[in-house]
Amino acid sequence: MTVKDAIKQYYEKYPSRKISKLFDIGNAWVISAVKKDNNAMLLISPISIDKMTGEMKVFFPPDHRGEIKNAIPISIEEIE
Repeated sequence: MTVKDAIKQYYEKYPSRKISKLFDIGNAWVISAVKKDNNAMLLISPISIDKMTGEMKVFFPPDHRGEIKNAIPISIEEIE
């Protein structure tokens, strides 16, 4: 799954959100977001999207310290 596919899938599931941060952790994309209408911070964990299966799940940062340490930030502006 490409990053563009992941973004499309994310917005299909969460149309009221706007992606604020995007990371490549190797086997998945990790997406954080804000409210689309006012850019208010959401008090929720990011969502990961598996690159092979497209499975979406909550990405609780304390459980993924090793992956976060090596995460590569992706510029959203260059993709959208």
